[in-house]
Amino acid sequence: MKLERQLIALLLSGILLLSACGGHGAWSSNNDGGNTAPSAPANIAGNAGDGAVSFGWDAPAASTEPLGYNITIAPAAAAAQITVNGTHALVRGLSNDTTYTFSVTAKNNAGESTANTVLLQPTAVDINTAKYPPIVVNNGQNVDTNNVNGISDPALLSSSGKTWMAYSSIHASQQAGNSVQDVSTSLAFSTNGGASYTYLRTLGAATIAPDIVMSSTASPCGSSICSGRWVYEAPFLVDDRGDPNASQRFKLFTHKHFLFPANPDTSTLSAIVMWTAPSLDSNWSAEKSVLSWDSTPQKLVSNNNIGTIDPALTECIALKEGSAAAYNSGLDFVFACDNGTTRKIVLLRSTDHAVTFKYIATLLEAIDADAFSADYFSAPALLPSESNAPVLLVTPVQTRPISTNGVTINSAADSGCIAFPIADEATGTLFRSSSAPLEILQILPITNHNNGACGWDRGVNGSGILISDEDGTTSTVKFSILNSAKQF
Repeated sequence: MKLERQLIALLLSGILLLSACGGHGAWSSNNDGGNTAPSAPANIAGNAGDGAVSFGWDAPAASTEPLGYNITIAPAAAAAQITVNGTHALVRGLSNDTTYTFSVTAKNNAGESTANTVLLQPTAVDINTAKYPPIVVNNGQNVDTNNVNGISDPALLSSSGKTWMAYSSIHASQQAGNSVQDVSTSLAFSTNGGASYTYLRTLGAATIAPDIVMSSTASPCGSSICSGRWVYEAPFLVDDRGDPNASQRFKLFTHKHFLFPANPDTSTLSAIVMWTAPSLDSNWSAEKSVLSWDSTPQKLVSNNNIGTIDPALTECIALKEGSAAAYNSGLDFVFACDNGTTRKIVLLRSTDHAVTFKYIATLLEAIDADAFSADYFSAPALLPSESNAPVLLVTPVQTRPISTNGVTINSAADSGCIAFPIADEATGTLFRSSSAPLEILQILPITNHNNGACGWDRGVNGSGILISDEDGTTSTVKFSILNSAKQF
């Protein structure tokens, strides 16, 4: 009887971790059941990682109220570990290059449904990073004049039979004896599934911007008026199909910040800005500031100061990088919250299409990076949650040898990418074991290179996950977006 009570307690917990072998599987319970047997879980979709997969499904109709879900694996996977949380599952300990069939049934007190299945084949990442080819952006009929030293920060979106990429165009220069990077946000499209791209336009162009009035906080240039330039970097795209205003369906966000020659590292003098358009190849709206903070220059101050959104954000001196994905009828955003020394990854939600924002959760803390021999995580990116298999991509920051202008020193550097499956979108919860986050994939960094900030979209079939790369092994730093060849 004691063993039976323990099993019942596990079934009612809602999350169960166990091994799966052949027809055996995981059973997850979430309520007390109903009087009608449930229908099969619908719209099952998943991600094939490296020795691991994640997948999710739609719950049956509420009137059937399933007591739980049963997951089985074929062929036999004796070492597999299955974790189920609601309508999401994570399976680790799988063999690469084997195609598995994952079957999901729903069950309540009245009976069990038929199964719905998904086929997933985990594959390893090629550790020979020298094989990572660069993505090519051709100028076509237009010319990306800002792309002098390369491109970085890929953000992908599949729409209308094309793959679209927003990216950073980089032009390094010398200002008052200091090396600075003029960075612009550009847009390109692909007709071959993301194998190559054609430049379309630049939305945020780096410009000389003298006499900029800064925020009310102490000005880093020693005056309330600074002379310098605006730059735009780390963009992200989203298809906001829930926006009732069709002219604003597509949204492009980027991190706009102010540089002046005396101090090229002024990324906190910044804000998150947005453009909107009815289609990706149409005319875009004027730039609008949507998120700001205490050090944001007066010209970029928005109605959403992160310090007043939630106490959990008060330690953020700025939000850096970022990504967005459609969630229900609104948008989910992830950012790196910079507190001056490390960063945490936070989830914000907007139910009014980027007019206002609500803090949902802190997805990752700096301590979570310990398991990956990293100092903290940065450059978060969301894979669309509407597929029922949401994933968070992040870059671990490690202190390791990095070459800059041909000189190699130890420094904190972007170090590849890690994919964490999301266990619960509503609450912003990752799959964890003993408090550590569980990954399905890790792309390792290139030796002596500063590289990370990955991007991917489920509609891309001509490339794998893209990764930004900064190669400083020679006297001239080269920026590239590399194709890891690994897909989900």
